[in-house]
Amino acid sequence: MLGVLAGQPITVTVTGDASLRSRPMRRVTTPLSKMGAVVREMGEPDRLPVEMTGGKLSALEYESPVATAQVKSCLLLAGLVGGAFVLFSEPYRTRDHTERMLGMCGVSVISHQAGGVWRVELRDPPDQIPPLDFEVPGDFSSATFLLALAILGGVEGGLEIDHVGVNPTRCGLLKVLDRMGAGVSADASADSAADGSTASSVGYSADSSADDGSEPVSALRAMPSKLVGTSVGADEVAGMIDEVPILAVLAARAE
Repeated sequence: MLGVLAGQPITVTVTGDASLRSRPMRRVTTPLSKMGAVVREMGEPDRLPVEMTGGKLSALEYESPVATAQVKSCLLLAGLVGGAFVLFSEPYRTRDHTERMLGMCGVSVISHQAGGVWRVELRDPPDQIPPLDFEVPGDFSSATFLLALAILGGVEGGLEIDHVGVNPTRCGLLKVLDRMGAGVSADASADSAADGSTASSVGYSADSSADDGSEPVSALRAMPSKLVGTSVGADEVAGMIDEVPILAVLAARAE
């Protein structure tokens, strides 16, 4: 929201509930200020509420010290609304829902590995984007709790969950479960992409996607399994950040 507002010629005050007011804001307000937005903190430093005056923005090249899809999306939307080039770099690749959505609207967004970091470029943002019909697939994070139940033997005969979003940048838990010996499989051959087109096979590929770049979906299946321990590297965490709690539950039952 701050990114969208930064590109508008208005002055607004943004606040939130107690949870939102406890979160650091300078990680987004600092790069937005570099683009030309004027931000004034109205309470505790680095927290909401903030007052923002937006408008036409300047190009930005920003290297984030941490991998963060939220900051990346904020700056991409700021560049889109504010008509500015954005080059965002982060230590590891993070979930790419925003890039996919923009690409489906005809916006030029390029993602690639370079110089030991992951870079995302917003080039020549258009003045307008067309409307988009889009079906949000089932949430992978929510599905993992049911998968865990089946893996631990809580569902006789296992279970299958249809039409789950398996975006390769956010279902990294599947690779970890595979190493742990969990009987989990993903198959997109009979499913559709989130916009209704046919999705390609997913499995555990890090680069799989629907043919048109939309969100891939799959049926996920899980069977009771005997688990073994594994190590999770720093480069894997960004792709499974929301699933770390359920991984901890499964790890507690692994050898």
